[in-house]
Formats: sequence, structure tokens, C-alpha cells
Amino acid sequence: MTISTKLSLTLVISLSGCGIGDAIQDRSTLSGFSTPNASGVISAGLTNTISGLDTDGSGGGYAYQAGALSGEGLKAVAGIIPGTNVGALPISGAATLTGTFEVVTITGISTSGDTISGIALTSSGALSLDVDFGNGTLTGSSGLLSVDGNFSSANLNGTVTYNGVSGTLDGLVGGTQTVGVFHGNNFEAIYAGGFIVD
Repeated sequence: MTISTKLSLTLVISLSGCGIGDAIQDRSTLSGFSTPNASGVISAGLTNTISGLDTDGSGGGYAYQAGALSGEGLKAVAGIIPGTNVGALPISGAATLTGTFEVVTITGISTSGDTISGIALTSSGALSLDVDFGNGTLTGSSGLLSVDGNFSSANLNGTVTYNGVSGTLDGLVGGTQTVGVFHGNNFEAIYAGGFIVD
């Protein structure tokens, strides 16, 4: 599997009232979900950002962003674009869905005094996932990303692992496509991204 790197950015931010060490670094590496606007713009209060999005032909899809959160640390977020339509959910059957994923990561994280820094970059790659509509499961892996999801109605949730770091999965499953977003972090790495498969 080929993963392509698109863009990189070095992030540096001062932390408020913090010492150094792994515990401080862990509390200052953050990730989460954040709903973008209809154009795919995320307003998560981050500065020095690196952002991206992937959309289908009707403007649905996902967006992601990483940057510095003033006084708190480094953060990456992702969210489903409002109005994303994945089609009616089949009640039975199974299929293999293919598409692509994109992810922003912050690595090379270090602290010095009251400053935390890291290098953010975006990557993308091909993804193949197996869906079982009757049992409500979506699973698969492709290189650095593995997905273990469950769904009822169209709402997807579960876990992911990216480059060995566990994370959380959210999204929508339908009959025409599946759109997922994910995030995770530890004291050494932060990531957020998404996928569209059909």
C-alpha cells in the first residue's frame, strides 16, 4: 500500500503553567471530533493549522484539521460535513467497499520548558473495508490504518488504529457509500482523518 504525504508544518506553542515530562506532554496532546460547516471548514479554535477535506460529487464527506490550541497544546480534529448523504441502509447482505482515506498526524512531539512542538503532515492512501449489513459491522485494514466499526441504522462508531495508536471512529453507513472520521492520540503522536468508501 502506498501512502502519500501532501503537506507538512512545524507547530510550536507555549503552554500555560506547565512543567516538562511525559505526563505534561500527554496532557498537551489532544484529539477529537469537530463538525465542519457545509463547505468543510472546521472552526475548532486552532492556530497554525493544517487542514484538508474529501468530498463526494454532492459536497458530502469529511474534513480534518490539526494545529495549536492556545495554552493547552497540540490538537487534531475531524468531522462529517453536514448534509452528507450515504443512501438508504440495506438490511442484509455483505460487500467489500473501496476508496481512500486521508489523515493529518502530529509527530516528533517534544516539550522544553513551557513550550510543546511537533511536526504536522497529511497523508492519504487506498482503503478496503468489509461491511456486513445484517450484523452491522465494518472492518478492514490498509497499511497503517485499521478499522473496527459497528453500526445500527446509519450511525457508525467503533475504534481505529493508525500507526499503532488507538483511536475512536464515527460516521455514516449507507447503501451508496460509507463516510467515516476518526481521531486518536498519545504523548508521542496525534492524528485525525477520515475515509469515503463505496
